[in-house]
Amino acid sequence: MADGKVSFAYQKRYDGLVKHYDEAKARYDEVVTAISAKEAQSERLADFIKVLKAQDGTISEFDGSLWGGMVEFVKVGRNKEITVTFRDGTEILA
Repeated sequence: MADGKVSFAYQKRYDGLVKHYDEAKARYDEVVTAISAKEAQSERLADFIKVLKAQDGTISEFDGSLWGGMVEFVKVGRNKEITVTFRDGTEILA
């Protein structure tokens, strides 16, 4: 019977360690994903700033390269509402 108690205690300890590992791994994965997202956002912002710095003075007419450098995407809703999402993450509802 002593072997059964040892095995049970060992299994309980092992299960506790596995649970702790799984929780730590899940948190690690969340942090890695968040870091990747922040790095991608940082790169988009750097590109956004580069495009803005390349502009001379006031913009008086439409510039396709400026638009393409600043806008990530445009979404048009069912009721013709338009959301413009810029490369820096800013959204404007028009």
